[in-house]
Amino acid sequence: MDTETSRKTVMDAWAAFASRDPARIGAVFARDADWRPNPGTPPPRRWTCPATSSGARP
Repeated sequence: MDTETSRKTVMDAWAAFASRDPARIGAVFARDADWRPNPGTPPPRRWTCPATSSGARP
């Protein structure tokens, strides 16, 4: 993926977030996406799921 393609992908993702449309946001991400914080980054206090979450609730 070249720089311009990466840039467009990120801009499209932010536009989807700005729309607040769950279907549009979901279309940007793979169903099996796994969200991982940077090592050493504590989760927010109100975060109730494990540090590594694939969307499944504990």
